[in-house]
Amino acid sequence: RPPVEGEEEDWTTTRRHTRRDTSAGHCENLATRSVLCDVRRRRRPAPRERREGKGNENENYCFCILWREDRMGIMDFGFDLRTDLVKQHDFMNMFILPLIGLMSVFSTLTGNPTSCLVVIRTLITYMACDAIYIALRPGSVPSAKLVLFHHFVSVCGLSHGLRFAPAIREVAAYGLIEIHTSFMTYRRLTGLRSPSFEAVFHIVTVLVRLVFIPGLALVSIRNLYGLGVLFKPSGMPGLSAVLGLSIFNIQFLLKRKAMFNYSGKKQQ
Repeated sequence: RPPVEGEEEDWTTTRRHTRRDTSAGHCENLATRSVLCDVRRRRRPAPRERREGKGNENENYCFCILWREDRMGIMDFGFDLRTDLVKQHDFMNMFILPLIGLMSVFSTLTGNPTSCLVVIRTLITYMACDAIYIALRPGSVPSAKLVLFHHFVSVCGLSHGLRFAPAIREVAAYGLIEIHTSFMTYRRLTGLRSPSFEAVFHIVTVLVRLVFIPGLALVSIRNLYGLGVLFKPSGMPGLSAVLGLSIFNIQFLLKRKAMFNYSGKKQQ
């Protein structure tokens, strides 16, 4: 039963069950369909006897069972992954973006060529796959054109690291941006708005978007100049990436409220 206005509820327990099909006389296999049974204790509006001072105090409580199913597994996070394109995209990103951010921290601090190459190749693969996904499902992001532009110039810049070995550390450092993206995605996915989390999120936003990205752009320009390819055809992918990512960062900051809180439209 849906919650009634004015009711109070508190969680008591959550159990995993099979669901019995009484017409067929068998239980469905958990391996093929997972079902989450939420047992909630709700306070009903006080009955007339209770309002008049009669009856038992416990009469205005009831237990109700709510069945929830999720085609993506026995995972109920308070949103429906079956119909929400934004949540689907954010949910999948949470498996890869934090990992990329952590790998980039390691490669940037150590300068290990192998780890730098792993970060760069992982980012190229992710950008390519995500671009295809967004092209097929543009409603999963706030601005599909802007994000596709970002992915295109990112791949151009990442390819610079594969062609010029002295630049791999600076190029791999761009993966640190995914730390901020991970915070933003988690915030948008879960709806978490606690004061402590918001403080951390906005500090990371300022450090990454206003300090780190402009500084890394200057380092990249210096690297292109040091390699002698700043205005040569071989340096155009790298230069295009620096200029393109700078433009994207400005647009991101101008549209930050939409980026931070985008919910999209549910799939019909």
